[in-house]
Amino acid sequence: MSTDQADRWFRKLVLLALMLVWTVLVLDLTDANPERWVLYGLTAVVFLIAGRMWDLELEKIDVPGLSIGGNDTDDDREE
Repeated sequence: MSTDQADRWFRKLVLLALMLVWTVLVLDLTDANPERWVLYGLTAVVFLIAGRMWDLELEKIDVPGLSIGGNDTDDDREE
């Protein structure tokens, strides 16, 4: 097994473990009662890692008043 394949398997196992912990905590399957910021932080980390693994990138948001990406004509600057 090459080091690239070993790295991929390791990343998949880590993500699977994080997803399992996240699922158990979010679905409240245990007696543990974590703080909300812990759940929000874990959710952000899990989805950030998953997005990086599958090369998911946010290129444009279509929310009024908020814009990432797009062209320069959307700016409020007048030159």
